[in-house]
Amino acid sequence: MNYTLFCESLGSMLLDRFPPGVLLSRERIQKNNNTYLDAFCIPVPGFRCSPVIYLKPLYEEWVRGCSMEQIADSVMETLSKQPPFSADILSRLTDLEQARPYIAFRLVSKKANEPLLSKVPWLSFLDFAILFFVDLTSESGVRASALIRNQQMELWNLSSEKLWEISRWNTPRLFPPSIRLLQDLLPESERSTDKEAGSLLSAVRVLTNRSETYGASCLLYEGLLPALSDHLGSDLLILPSSIHEVLVLPDSVGLDYSSLRAMIRQVNRTELESEDFLSDELYLWSSGDSFLKICPSGACSDKAETDGTENP
Repeated sequence: MNYTLFCESLGSMLLDRFPPGVLLSRERIQKNNNTYLDAFCIPVPGFRCSPVIYLKPLYEEWVRGCSMEQIADSVMETLSKQPPFSADILSRLTDLEQARPYIAFRLVSKKANEPLLSKVPWLSFLDFAILFFVDLTSESGVRASALIRNQQMELWNLSSEKLWEISRWNTPRLFPPSIRLLQDLLPESERSTDKEAGSLLSAVRVLTNRSETYGASCLLYEGLLPALSDHLGSDLLILPSSIHEVLVLPDSVGLDYSSLRAMIRQVNRTELESEDFLSDELYLWSSGDSFLKICPSGACSDKAETDGTENP
């Protein structure tokens, strides 16, 4: 069974399980980096937010040997745990005063999102774009969000700069940062026994937020990089592993900038989904300059001048 037949069969099977009158539409939903994902959408009368079922992961389950009945049952179980959003949460989509405490920002690739940037408010930072959204996390903890678009910004009479001023305080509160040693996150079997490699691994930290979603945004949290730099007694190298997390290590371990940048680009092209790509660049937090900048080429000990950009 090919992908198209799988989607048709699953759709029919789900409709048989739904109460009479429930509709199911197949749509292509735009995601980060101008990628599109196939999904079933289930309109809920009286609600602007509808449950969405992404189809590619389900097809991959079927290819791995999961039966169609098992997949349909799994979808139904997931939907049963996602009650419709309350009226209070949905009011954040239209009422600025209700939305204000939940307006947050996320960091994405500027170049990869060019088609989107004409439709939404945004700010430029290095090779990133700062986008704004309303957090719609439910009372039960089901996470959802709504990207703020130009029409909504105009309705609220806000600018990109004003959205930044609101979101820069909300985002760390709604999505607190998380910093952990990379070696603590790896299985024992993947930890290097080589002394030099083990020493390097022990210096790498993973920076994300507690939800591990768009965690690279933590790079712009007020005071976070300066505090980490002070703690380590060093400038910081930032490797953008995805939109969800970055790797941080001290700029004092004698690594070559060009080699690190080559590693970033290889990982981006061989191990990362297109939707999760953030950047091919290597970044440096300089405690002397107090801003994040793109690293120059050459060895880490080379402090050649490069353009820096302060936080928005």
